[in-house]
Amino acid sequence: MGSGRHYHSPPECRTNCAAAAVGGDAPSVPSLRDADGDVVPSLACCAFGVPARCEGDFAFSPDTDVTEIPDPKHRVKVAPRRFPFNALVARPVRKDEIAKSPDAQKAMNAEWDRLLKAEVWGTKCREWDDVAAEALRDKKEVQFGYLFDICVEKGSELPLGSDGRKFKGRVVFQGNRVVNQSWEAAVFQDLGNSPATMDASRAADCFGCFPGHKTEIADAVQAYIQARLKGNRCWICLPPDRRPPGAAGMRKPVVELVQALYGHPDSGSFWEEHCDKHCKEAGFEPLGIEWPSTYRHPALGLFLVVYVDDFKLSGPKENLAKGWALLRKTLVIKRKPVKVNTLVVGMRLELSKCLMEALLLPFRITWRVFGTRVSNGTSTLLAPTLE
Repeated sequence: MGSGRHYHSPPECRTNCAAAAVGGDAPSVPSLRDADGDVVPSLACCAFGVPARCEGDFAFSPDTDVTEIPDPKHRVKVAPRRFPFNALVARPVRKDEIAKSPDAQKAMNAEWDRLLKAEVWGTKCREWDDVAAEALRDKKEVQFGYLFDICVEKGSELPLGSDGRKFKGRVVFQGNRVVNQSWEAAVFQDLGNSPATMDASRAADCFGCFPGHKTEIADAVQAYIQARLKGNRCWICLPPDRRPPGAAGMRKPVVELVQALYGHPDSGSFWEEHCDKHCKEAGFEPLGIEWPSTYRHPALGLFLVVYVDDFKLSGPKENLAKGWALLRKTLVIKRKPVKVNTLVVGMRLELSKCLMEALLLPFRITWRVFGTRVSNGTSTLLAPTLE
């Protein structure tokens, strides 16, 4: 600290701080000294300890012997589990375990085969250096990245042989390791996305509870790779054991990534744009910026909520199959939608008419302002609005 300036504790600080004078031109003030009489090191020395309720505050004075301050009580960094149930988190599977487990190997091979069948990347191999030199010569921006695969075991807390216990493989783009042709950090479009809200999901549950209505849910099959990768061309380096035959003898072969693979920073935005376009082509109308990824179909009276790759469709029972058929014309969605008594975003839903009031309560939507007009036994869905 310079001349004329003194250290002050931050406002609302729960601990006492002590500062020693710094430099020969500092004002002459009493300094803290240890048991040997040495001055406490120059910069501000703060004994933060722990809050007062944990016996962690200490009052300092120029005569305080800092070597005799008792050790404060520390909180337990890794506390024992407090929940009486499992967190339903998939268990990571290491490479050595994959090598010993035929089921894990089968899951990994199935994932790679699906991506190859979907033509997520090209088959023509080129040398990394050649692509970079070409981009520099043509003054174009390109990106280089890597793919890696991961394996998890879902339902690992269940007994061996249970239907819910299985291995799942996933191949992802390593989004934190992307460079351009000059080995500089790549810059992405950073478009952002707007997933559906919990209120929209609950509104769909509510609408499915109306007389003559039902709610069904289905997943998009490998949602992200249904969208094309836009922007600067992106080249990827595959793991050595997954490279195509044309890569033999090459130093660092790369292939072009053409679909929005999981892990790419812009994949979520490209999928949302792709999904929104095809939902509109199927006759579904967006409900507005306050209800992102939420749609209605005026002719069929359907209410659609899209959360990443989860599609929730509510409305008259006789029109649900028609709505799914329209969506499947351009989007790849599982053929057998499941009813509401199922798992949705990690939650098990079991709806009944008596739950309708509970669904409406958190965001104060009533039947009238929700926009459903019942006439002659049929209902017409209007845009939902908040009270």
